[in-house]
Amino acid sequence: MSLNILFLTYHEVTPQKGGIERMTDVVVNDLLNREGFYCYSAYYYPNELEHTIFSDKLCLEWGNEYKQLARFVADNKINVLVNQQIYTLSNILTKLNQYYSVRYIYFQHDRTAVDLLPAVSYYWYAATHGNDKQKKFIFLTRFLISPLYVLMRRFYYWYSFRNIYRNADTIILLSRYFIPVFLKSIGFSTDRKQCIRIINNSITLPIVSTPENIDNKHYEVLIVSRLTEDRKRISLAIKIWWLYQQRYDEAKKWILRIVGDGEYALDYRRLVREKNIPNIIFEGQVDDTVQFYHKASAFIMTSDAEGWGLTLMEAQQMGVVPIAFDSYESIHEIIQDGVNGLLVKEGNCDEFVRKLHDLLSNDGKRRRMAVSGLDVVNRFSVDKMMKQWMKILRAN
Repeated sequence: MSLNILFLTYHEVTPQKGGIERMTDVVVNDLLNREGFYCYSAYYYPNELEHTIFSDKLCLEWGNEYKQLARFVADNKINVLVNQQIYTLSNILTKLNQYYSVRYIYFQHDRTAVDLLPAVSYYWYAATHGNDKQKKFIFLTRFLISPLYVLMRRFYYWYSFRNIYRNADTIILLSRYFIPVFLKSIGFSTDRKQCIRIINNSITLPIVSTPENIDNKHYEVLIVSRLTEDRKRISLAIKIWWLYQQRYDEAKKWILRIVGDGEYALDYRRLVREKNIPNIIFEGQVDDTVQFYHKASAFIMTSDAEGWGLTLMEAQQMGVVPIAFDSYESIHEIIQDGVNGLLVKEGNCDEFVRKLHDLLSNDGKRRRMAVSGLDVVNRFSVDKMMKQWMKILRAN
């Protein structure tokens, strides 16, 4: 029996966009090479990037989703719905699940908890930066009522995820460490339905570094990220680099290269100019990040939370040693502190600077950790990820 699988995402699926779209692209391309699997796509926001090949696609219209999806499911004889973290579609997909007897799989790609301090910090930054006056006013309001607003968000997550847990046939999380976080967010202590499954993200870059390549690294530290404060906290990374440059003479030979674009790119460039922070290069948005991983010796991530951290694996895959805040649970799946990367106590910038200096000033230590990180290719291969997908898709 063939399986007709509909993947639902906010953005049109492409290997060149964020983590959800990139991982969907990896899964779909693997399924297309297997007999009896046909993949379909529904999304809200189209884009001009390179697109993944689907048997058919549907651009959703806000407020008209049920009619669109009901016709699409019927016309294409869809067997399986895979909701890639669109909370607002849960009730609609539940109706389709019941009416058309299709399986409903919900994939939660992010951490479900909402922490007060990171949220408040972001609201204040968004209220005081950028050029969109309406957006600044909205975030100023959120900042002023932040304790109440965070409670409202927690309640929204509690309501949404309880509803999803009640109605989905299978719930997929990215890490075993997220199981207690998810259950706590819906007020449970155990998986009563026994419907939670774990699928780690796989590596995504097409090439892998070698120990020989590691010996040819440059005096470069790398950031690959959306340039925003929401989760990414790029201003904190710039602050850490500024402190590193101030405190250590040998820092002058190192360059921080920032790859990516985002809503606060101009603010970050302005901050670097105003503080006269040396040795920072903004590369902007690029199609090929491999060239930068090839040169870099270390990788910085300052996120307050992530679902997984694909760029950490990309760094390890290319022989670049990652250093990051120990700010979310699944990071321990990727980084073994002191073995294939470094973890820093959440929010401790002084410790981050010290560990960064220790890493950059010790060639032998940096090489050992870089070589150890290459094992990410075996630990998180596409084959391992797809074995987990196949178990779920072939389940009755």
